[in-house]
Amino acid sequence: MIPGGAERIKYYTAKIESMQERHPATLMLFTALIGVFVVLVELLCTGAPYFAILGLLAEGSYSQAVPLLLLLLYNLIFVLPLLIVIIAAYFGATSEKLETWRKEHRGLMRLGIGLFLVALGVYMIYVLPPTWWPF
Repeated sequence: MIPGGAERIKYYTAKIESMQERHPATLMLFTALIGVFVVLVELLCTGAPYFAILGLLAEGSYSQAVPLLLLLLYNLIFVLPLLIVIIAAYFGATSEKLETWRKEHRGLMRLGIGLFLVALGVYMIYVLPPTWWPF
């Protein structure tokens, strides 16, 4: 986050909270606009698999464009952590509790991510070999 970003977010959050009490309909509009902004910002990072598949579909390469298992895996990896945080917040976990848990289990999380990435790399090497690969 850029310097001063946290203070800016706190300022906007306070404005939104005061708006909630005075103008609930306006709050819904601003919430929708913030949602659209977040999608546009994230699209640069998260939209690549979707754009690649749309490009293949546009060319008519349906057999190559529908690796549903891989697209499902991508969505699971991207969406599952969000769902876990939302469910934890719903059941009363505060951001302080989540941050404490994250700090306590940082090593285990890094180990899990590392093992997953190694397994994914091995899978990609043997299932999707480059043309120069001798095996």
